[in-house]
Amino acid sequence: MKYKAILADEDEIRERTGLKLGPRTKKTLFVLLFILLFNLLAVLFTRLSREVYYWDNAIGYNMAAEIAGGGVSPLWKSVYDSIINQSFNYLSALPSALFMRLFGASHTVYILSLVNCSLLPSYGLIYRLAKKIGKAPAITWGITIFMLPMPVYLTLNGFSEIGGFVMCLGCFCLYYGKAKWWKGIAMGALLALMTLWNSWYIFFAVSFLTAMAADLIVLKKPWYIPVITLCTMAALLARFFEGFVLSQLVSVFGQGNLDFRVRDNLHMLTRYFGLLLLLFVIIDSIVIFIKKKERGMIFAWVQAAVCYLIFTAARLHGQGHMLMYAPAVIVLLTLCIRYISKERLLAAVLILALLQTINIFLPWKQPGSIEEIKRPALVNSFSLRPQKRDDIGELLSLKSMLDERVAQGEYLGVLAYSDAMNDELLRNLEPSLNIKPSRGDYIARTIPYFDSPQLDISPLCNASYILAAYPLQTVSPNQMIVETALESFSLYSDIAAAYEEQFDAETTINGVTYKLYRRVRKVTPVEKAEFLRRYNAYLADSVNN
Repeated sequence: MKYKAILADEDEIRERTGLKLGPRTKKTLFVLLFILLFNLLAVLFTRLSREVYYWDNAIGYNMAAEIAGGGVSPLWKSVYDSIINQSFNYLSALPSALFMRLFGASHTVYILSLVNCSLLPSYGLIYRLAKKIGKAPAITWGITIFMLPMPVYLTLNGFSEIGGFVMCLGCFCLYYGKAKWWKGIAMGALLALMTLWNSWYIFFAVSFLTAMAADLIVLKKPWYIPVITLCTMAALLARFFEGFVLSQLVSVFGQGNLDFRVRDNLHMLTRYFGLLLLLFVIIDSIVIFIKKKERGMIFAWVQAAVCYLIFTAARLHGQGHMLMYAPAVIVLLTLCIRYISKERLLAAVLILALLQTINIFLPWKQPGSIEEIKRPALVNSFSLRPQKRDDIGELLSLKSMLDERVAQGEYLGVLAYSDAMNDELLRNLEPSLNIKPSRGDYIARTIPYFDSPQLDISPLCNASYILAAYPLQTVSPNQMIVETALESFSLYSDIAAAYEEQFDAETTINGVTYKLYRRVRKVTPVEKAEFLRRYNAYLADSVNN
């Protein structure tokens, strides 16, 4: 088979088979099998995983479970208020909450909601883009899926930001093609919605509008499309979410310190895209721009470049932020594949796509932070292998003991904030493992885990039980409050004098000893004052040093 036939606009490939199926039937069967495959992949991943989700990895799940369980009321007012006042809000949790209300609040159901509401629709939009600006859309789509497994990774690890990725792709699909006024309204609405979904998508929105302006100048595109898009987005945000504009968006841009941290950001980009892929789409798109006079990549170049500059001026990239660049990479990759004229180059692209996918299933050691990444990765280096904690059995035993000890109406505080132990880890332990939780309502956040000059220790003093971890379990030096409280309980001083240790409940897991204390009387004002005096003294010393 000649390669030119593969990239022809018409379907020149005829399969010889005894089963006569029409094109529509074949496409329908393929789509159904594809949906089934990814749902099975999600179930298999969550069933094999022995990981506990907490902090950033559990924000989406926690919010969806809270809504599904009826803990958010009145619903729409709470959603609106969360958009105005919180960095992470209930809006992005609504689709998952519906799934969990219908099928249960397990982690598997949550992941399946992300797969079906976000990941699979994004693949449909990638195919739509391939039909609009590429050739041989099925082949281009397949290469793109294998070349960019990052959306699958984020979805299976519970990142609700994947919903914003669908909206980003929707904007690109609307932009490429014949200019129509209604597309400007649709793009403006999508840009506003994604900004509400996660406030940092404002960086994508600004870069998208900037790219539209660049196209207007360079390609003489109709001026009214970017104007309608900007006005629609601004009108929706200002009219219905004025508080959001004043608080969340201002705070997002207000974090900027113009520290671009080029090395760390480059390491993050190559970890999730791969250096070879980035070099290919950049170099090949420039060659095509010069030789073929293809102007379609100008928009993608500007969007990605502007987004990178304004984002890195304000903050450091995290995993979810990679989704803002994926649509531009997809567009450039699609255009590069369109103009491939040599079979050797196609073979090289296919090999790279396979390497990108195969590499994520290999047992590479994963870094704990971006600072641990020492060099750019040639191909994406994250791992899609299910994670397995080696202390799951001990944690389940600890949780079972606490379930029996803490009576209804009482609550437990946790003096630990690390990957070994924290209150969210205990609350999410059973749902993360797809075990129906027996109890979890008694585990409370009794103190802010990071230091603050204005501190309310009433929840800590009123806790029925305190679970303390020895030695100190923290992730930051700005956690003197945890250290001060742990010292109190180790010495039975000030507020801890109102508690008695439950010696039969002591347990050790992976070198960390957990002790349980039960409050037997009220903490006196004098004991509270002494605790705060020590805390403020420690805090002052840490600031001076």
